[in-house]
Amino acid sequence: MQTKTIECLRMLARPGVTPAEYQARVTIGANGRIASVKAEPMLRGSRLGEDQLVMPALANAHDHGRGVRYLAQGAIDRPLEAWVPSVHFQPDVDPYLNAAVSMGRHLCSGIASSVHCHIVNQPEKFDDEIRSIARAASDSGIRLALVLPMRDQNLLAYGPDEDLLSLVPEEERAGIMERWAKPPLPAKEQVARAVRLGEELDGERIEILFGPIAPQWASLEMLELVARESARSGRRIHMHLLETRYQREWADDAYPKGLLKALDTIGLLSPRLTVAHGVHLRKDEIALLAERGVIVSLNTCSNLRVRAGIAPARDFLAAGLAMGIGLDALTLDDDNDPFRGLRLARLLHSGPGFAESITNAQLFGAAMSVGARAVTGRDGNGEIAEGRPADLVVLDYKGLARDLMEGLVDEAEVVLARATQRHVRTVYVGGRKVLDEARLLTLDLQALEAELERQIFRSNERLFGARRALQAYQTALTRFYAERRHVRQR
Repeated sequence: MQTKTIECLRMLARPGVTPAEYQARVTIGANGRIASVKAEPMLRGSRLGEDQLVMPALANAHDHGRGVRYLAQGAIDRPLEAWVPSVHFQPDVDPYLNAAVSMGRHLCSGIASSVHCHIVNQPEKFDDEIRSIARAASDSGIRLALVLPMRDQNLLAYGPDEDLLSLVPEEERAGIMERWAKPPLPAKEQVARAVRLGEELDGERIEILFGPIAPQWASLEMLELVARESARSGRRIHMHLLETRYQREWADDAYPKGLLKALDTIGLLSPRLTVAHGVHLRKDEIALLAERGVIVSLNTCSNLRVRAGIAPARDFLAAGLAMGIGLDALTLDDDNDPFRGLRLARLLHSGPGFAESITNAQLFGAAMSVGARAVTGRDGNGEIAEGRPADLVVLDYKGLARDLMEGLVDEAEVVLARATQRHVRTVYVGGRKVLDEARLLTLDLQALEAELERQIFRSNERLFGARRALQAYQTALTRFYAERRHVRQR
């Protein structure tokens, strides 16, 4: 890769930490890192002509990498426990196509790196499906942490399958078991499969992660095996944790001495672990995660849409817990816009009145630096400085601020208040230009989206045919949790 130069009227080298600089000139070396940075401390001259702003690219600390949006397959917003079955009720589309569309949209939105928690559509083709996702990442140019799903318990609900099935009409039980409760591989085989695929697919911009989906779905045996192999090899782990009140209640019942204490005892809590959500973490548990160097992904909009609640983000930061920000494929307008997600997080997690709120530095740090570390396992992102990775985004600042008097409002405030994905003009990943003038250079995104839509509609008959079983399952789940059957296992 040849040396290249980015020239912009404005630069936020450390958004929220230092003020904007002007007449910026960022040189990218052949190694994909920033070779030099030159800028002026104050704006000189007029703002006539092109007015663009360069800043570090965003990172998505938790996602499921889906080109098929959930609503397109009938997964309407509802409590998570009843929503999950519709998520696994996917249309039959090419997994490469599904992932490539998602990654292309990420890049067009200013996201250079993402955690991809994969949802396998065809378990019998697990390996081939994972290879397709890795190929989509390579073709798109995004940095990717590819999390392999692992589960071995509570397939239908947080409790024995037969307990849930007793609430389902008899004629629907077989269909539910066939679609949603296929027997999993033994825990040892799932761990070995992740190791094998990691050795095959790990590369410069992609890494395979262990993905025990969550404690309610992964036995303590599986979690211990993952912790042991992670400690041996250094392979990282990504899992959901205490997203809903029902998961909290299940955990308190299943682990009366404390879920987090149990996870710590087996060595799962370490800097190699990222957890998503943590909506129902308690302060002592937050402190333990911080002490162990764990990362938590804040997924504000997702938590609202599946009625999980509002995560204690200020408690995370007060305890020194490293916090990234994830889209979780459930953004405000169902469009995967990270800037609108950032704005929602800022508003929702600010304290009332004059209470201490999340600072701009913390918010940008979560979205750029910590989020990127959740993807790559390495520090260095989130700042435009010599030697740092050249993961950069250029915004149309003129479109953001055409009515603002120069010098009246800090550029970082303007980005937080007004930016959307439509303001993204150019994106670099490791110094490689992947988006230019809002056009993706690595994939024909428009053609991929058109083909994906064609495949979605082709799947309609199968989806409609099993709709009754899905509705029976969701009705049973509503009753299951209302009757607190998830805490009556022992």
